[in-house]
Amino acid sequence: MSQARTSNKKKYIAAVLFLLLISVSAYAYLMSTKPTTMEKGTILVLPVHLSTDNADSQWNRYAAMDVLINQLNVGVHYLLLQTEDIINIISLIANDHLSQTVDIQQLMAVSGAGLVIESSITGANNQYQLAFTLHQQHHTEAGVVNASSIEQTLLAAAANEITQQLNSQHNLQQKQQNKKTATQYHSRLSSPLLFNAITQLQLGDTKAAEQHLSTLINTTPDNLVAMRLLASIQLQQHQYEQLHTTLIAAINLAKHQQDERELARLRLLLAQSYTETDRIEQALGVLTIAKTNAAKVKDWLTLGYISQLAGMINSA
Repeated sequence: MSQARTSNKKKYIAAVLFLLLISVSAYAYLMSTKPTTMEKGTILVLPVHLSTDNADSQWNRYAAMDVLINQLNVGVHYLLLQTEDIINIISLIANDHLSQTVDIQQLMAVSGAGLVIESSITGANNQYQLAFTLHQQHHTEAGVVNASSIEQTLLAAAANEITQQLNSQHNLQQKQQNKKTATQYHSRLSSPLLFNAITQLQLGDTKAAEQHLSTLINTTPDNLVAMRLLASIQLQQHQYEQLHTTLIAAINLAKHQQDERELARLRLLLAQSYTETDRIEQALGVLTIAKTNAAKVKDWLTLGYISQLAGMINSA
């Protein structure tokens, strides 16, 4: 059984990394006429290491990372990986899923990332400091930000310090075009139940993860991330009736929230379920719509998954 799991994990790693390389290559081609100031590749933000006296349950390493990513302003020049994609990549190459340490060079080698952003927050008595390191292939840069709250350190670091360093070689006009005011962003990953569910999924305990997600959805029925993760579990377990109910509710909610990224990922799951139940025409139709959703928000990795599934269907 363990050998089978290892084999499946290796195949999945290969598939994810292959799709990531396709996505990076496509983005590099589209941006080939744009000026760049950083070594080629994507930007990958690591989970934020928290070592504070803050008792606010909204903060965990994934929620802090999510806020940092959503406040970064890298313009159109770089491909910024999204939170869950990063969690998946790290979990696929990690030997110890509970460890918060990551081999930066290995991560850059297997993901194709040109820049990895590592950060940690320390503090007490409403005085917090975020220390960050920008890892590139041949050099690193570091900096610190001080503020009176965790949220303010993340906003200041992302909107000012890190963005300025990323764009330090751009001319003044480009800097003005890239200028962005930090705004409040509430991460969907701030829920302790969702954090626990993701951790359980990384450890392979789908039953515990499913329980956490079901509880969260009952108390917070508008949490699209929780609904999508639950749908993923139901797909893995071939629970097609429950899956269909979950996905239809989630897709309707995502339409109401005008969340194109979630619509793309939810419809990809729906297409996978149609494929597994031999409803090929419906699968292809859903994939066409999902492709449009993903393209609107430049979700290159999901576009890669969509293209892969469509190719598999058409070649069958």
